[in-house]
Amino acid sequence: MRPLRLLAVYVALFAACDADRPPDGAGLVVSRDTLDGVERITIAGEVETWTLHERLRLGSAGGSGEPGADEFAFVSSVALGPDGRVYVADLRRSRISVFDTLGTLLGVLGREGEGPGEFVDLFSIAWLDDRLLALDIGNARVGVFSSDGAWLEQRPASGSLTASPATTRLYPVGPAEVYQWGYEARDGIAEPVWWPHGPEGRGRSVPRPTPSADPTFPDKVVCTMGRGFSWFDHPFAEQALVHPTRGGGTLVATTDTYRIVELDQAGDTVRVLVRDVPRPALSDEEWQPVRDRFAAWQEDKDPTGCRPEDLPRPTHKPAIRSLVVDTIGRTWVERSLPVGTVWEVFDADGVLVGAVPGLDHDRQWTVPWLSRTTAVWVSRDALDVPYVHVARIEAPGGPG
Repeated sequence: MRPLRLLAVYVALFAACDADRPPDGAGLVVSRDTLDGVERITIAGEVETWTLHERLRLGSAGGSGEPGADEFAFVSSVALGPDGRVYVADLRRSRISVFDTLGTLLGVLGREGEGPGEFVDLFSIAWLDDRLLALDIGNARVGVFSSDGAWLEQRPASGSLTASPATTRLYPVGPAEVYQWGYEARDGIAEPVWWPHGPEGRGRSVPRPTPSADPTFPDKVVCTMGRGFSWFDHPFAEQALVHPTRGGGTLVATTDTYRIVELDQAGDTVRVLVRDVPRPALSDEEWQPVRDRFAAWQEDKDPTGCRPEDLPRPTHKPAIRSLVVDTIGRTWVERSLPVGTVWEVFDADGVLVGAVPGLDHDRQWTVPWLSRTTAVWVSRDALDVPYVHVARIEAPGGPG
């Protein structure tokens, strides 16, 4: 892709100028320059940390009796409704559970099936104004529900895919702008696209860039099992990240460096955001749990049928781990620290406005739901039991 190939040229030619330390004393040094219409922003130093106050935790380990009201099988997506209610998509149970602000189960949307309001593979949910969208890969559709849970309509989607709900999902970038990951047939070839959703329906597709990382080792171990296969994602391998933005643009990055490239709808580079921070070494304490999970996963597999046969250990962690746009259009970048991670928040002008401590979220299968004042995310314990967390975001001067 032309804009991505040009990125190295832009980075080499830009000269930092107009170094500016913000007056709020946040400890940042920011350099801005423009070359051929492309803005480059380089940021060094640290920004003030916002506080997370967890106000709700849903999920129970279950037992031999009846399932608890907040017991989930496999959480694939979470969202906060306009009314403050918590919506949890359970892929294995083919339903959406609705909870109030105190954690009381108010009702359930959907069941397994192919009829209106039913699901086969419920991958993702997102709010579009006062309507709830539900991406069902198994039924190749996006179901639309009213705020009171009534089924309204369905919109087409790519179906029958083997993928993770963390990628193959709905991407909200504003209160009335949601994009759908998918493919579109053009001249007999499946082209990657974003499908925009608005109150009137699904709009015309826009191209979805497909950047690729150049990792020094594979990003997964794939094992052949009879006629099928199984894979283990490497959590510390270099990966390519892509996320739509308002107006049909896209953010792209590779996790080996803290460099975010913003493309417009035509695919031209308009901004390059670079964070001047070190890439932390991978410690034994962080690597050992990964090795333990891999060993447990490989117990019922023949290593000779796996490529590679073992999980290679990198010397350093990826510079960034995740990339998300919140419901008001801000960019959240999960940055690696020597211990754990931190989420750094950028406004629409590329200004680093704050940071939130790492959420300890299940990044392999889910994506946090983020707004100005609230974060909702999924974690998993050692037994792979999912939990949903809801926290208030508080900046030193008020809400984030």
